[in-house]
Amino acid sequence: MKQVVNIGLRSVLFLFIAALTACSTMKDLGNVNVWPFGSKADAPRVYHPANSVAYTCEGNKKFFVRMLDKGADAWLILPDREVSLPQVGTTKIYSNGISKLDLSAEEAVLVVSASATFTGCKPEPLAK
Repeated sequence: MKQVVNIGLRSVLFLFIAALTACSTMKDLGNVNVWPFGSKADAPRVYHPANSVAYTCEGNKKFFVRMLDKGADAWLILPDREVSLPQVGTTKIYSNGISKLDLSAEEAVLVVSASATFTGCKPEPLAK
């Protein structure tokens, strides 16, 4: 009985090894990555909303602006929220009464609240 079990285990092991080598070479098995969360060599993802301009400000702060209604509204995309800012008159200033985005100068200024101000903001060039 012990000899039959021993032969059965050897047969299963042989079939398992034969199946592995039939599907691919052992060299190919070294390239298989079963870790579902990527690797350290993976490049970090760059978030950029569609049809928007990225602005980088002092302190490496970032926000995105998407122009709507032929420039009548600016859709402000911050890391924690999104806000619509209507145009103030015919200027390049957009405000909803709480937040204010000034695009009239070479460097943009965004005042979200009294404690959150983005200064020295420059648009990033579009990637080709």
